Amino acid sequence: MRRAAGVTTSSLVRQLSAWTGATPATPAAQDRAAQDRAAQNRPAAAEPSLAERLGGWLDWTDAIALAGVLAPLNAAEQGPAAPEAAALLRQALAEREHVQAALLREIDGAAAYHQSYAAMQRLMAERIGALRSRLRALLQRASPRLARLAALDAAMEDLLRLRERHLLSHVPTLAQAHIAPEGAEPGDTGRAQQTLLRAELELRLQPVDGLIEALEQAAPQREPQA
Repeated sequence: MRRAAGVTTSSLVRQLSAWTGATPATPAAQDRAAQDRAAQNRPAAAEPSLAERLGGWLDWTDAIALAGVLAPLNAAEQGPAAPEAAALLRQALAEREHVQAALLREIDGAAAYHQSYAAMQRLMAERIGALRSRLRALLQRASPRLARLAALDAAMEDLLRLRERHLLSHVPTLAQAHIAPEGAEPGDTGRAQQTLLRAELELRLQPVDGLIEALEQAAPQREPQA
């Protein structure tokens, strides 16, 4: 399956950067900055770790919720994947394809009939959230190790739901000048909204793709055909 782009290199970040004039901190940009600092003998500023960044979003009660799913695996949880893991992977891929195709049709229709951007965001959140829940159920059947990953994903989704909703709610505001510029033709406005919604859909599917990739790695590989 196609690997999802990182957050800073996603289509949504690139599109918003192009429209607002901001520059995303891509890996290539970070490398150039490091080279510039080295040439000037300047030490790099300490980058906060992932744990430190999450610590700014979560409180101590959230940490308690995470502690249980982050405990070391016991011997029983380190067993092999179930024989039907390959079939579960095919089901997961089919479900993702179905949801993505349906949402793309909704996005195209929203652009054509000028439906609310916020309404489409709510629809994506609802359908992708349901898909993510179904994929976690598949992981729980695949192996004890993947069941633990499913529990971690459920906890993280619950803890970060409000943060995600808050951040993504600013997307239409940031792009308002391009979604609905003064004097724009309806077709131009619809195409701009369509571009942004498709990019946001790609971003929202990243956790789904992560679950599928974990299942893909656990599923038995097919024997090469002669």
